[in-house]
Amino acid sequence: MASSIYKQDLSTQYNPKLGPRLLFFSGGSALQGLCAELKHVTHNSIHLLNPFDSGGSSAHLRTAFDMPAVGDLRNRLMGLADLDQTGVSETYQLLHYRLSCTDEASVLLEELRRIIHARHPLTQGIPQISLNEICSALHYFAQRMPESFRLQGASIGNLVMAGTYLENGRNLTASVTSLAKLLCIQGVVEPVTEAPLHLAVELSSGLRMIGQHLVTGKEFRPLDARIESIWLSECPDRNCPVRPEISEQIAMEISQADLICYPPGSFYSSVIANLLPEGISKAVSGNSAAKVYVPNLGCDPEQFGMNLEQQIATLLSVLDALEEPEQHVLSHLLIDSEQASELPNQDFLDRHGIQVIERHLRSSNTPYYDNQKLLKALLELI
Repeated sequence: MASSIYKQDLSTQYNPKLGPRLLFFSGGSALQGLCAELKHVTHNSIHLLNPFDSGGSSAHLRTAFDMPAVGDLRNRLMGLADLDQTGVSETYQLLHYRLSCTDEASVLLEELRRIIHARHPLTQGIPQISLNEICSALHYFAQRMPESFRLQGASIGNLVMAGTYLENGRNLTASVTSLAKLLCIQGVVEPVTEAPLHLAVELSSGLRMIGQHLVTGKEFRPLDARIESIWLSECPDRNCPVRPEISEQIAMEISQADLICYPPGSFYSSVIANLLPEGISKAVSGNSAAKVYVPNLGCDPEQFGMNLEQQIATLLSVLDALEEPEQHVLSHLLIDSEQASELPNQDFLDRHGIQVIERHLRSSNTPYYDNQKLLKALLELI
């Protein structure tokens, strides 16, 4: 009942088609729940994500084709899908499907061929135009797939994006745009860069690591030292620092946003990584809208040894604003009331012009945000 009332309340305040441009610098799954709520308020939210993931099935695609990661982009696109549109639910189910992690390669290849030839149960109910596009992308991918490629656990959505990427002359934006149309997404999703780069960090222990999967604490043991610096490398096996420049399109999306949010999520790999390209800081500081940081509630392995003030200092430093407060890249800190004891020193907040907003945002009996409460709190800043 509460959820129904909430949706009715929002529908009286907002016309989603004309809704506000809330911009989020985040990939990963932390915002998936919020995306479901966003669609009741606005179809104009903007999601800028990095393509630097180097783990899971993305790693196999990156190794085989020297391409950027597509998994987080696919995940966010699916989170914004309009499942009420004819055939989108069926399209979603196919793109969400993963091949078995245990079957033999020959069995998986045969299943992929059944999908390509529209003989798989999951291809039923998909509009013919959409099905043709999906099958064409998968066929293009299959023709170029190395014999050694591991199909075990592969996401069909990732394979479709990889095929579209290759078919369009290694154009990541074209791949994202294609999937966005298939899913009739209610928002905007864009990669912060198209370059197939790799996340690199140096720990307080002096250890350097290249590869996002080494940082997250998911595929390897969690960090036992604090991350001191972060950058991008052209090479996955040696340090080749590079700082790509954002496109005019990305700069425009940032400059026209009605609110800019550094949201919950893996601090370095899902939030900070999106801020590394050249031009992000300038575009953010040039927008007069509210810029809000929403810290994690639960334990993030990437934030080893960091308190809230150090998180904010890192955010400001990456955006070239730690020593230059006039950059205006962060105006608000939105926290749950239970985090009040963790607040930074008031002098630090005043020096950087950061206003603290406390709300009851935590979901009942969990270390996560209540997405409805969080969205309402963000909307109050517009």
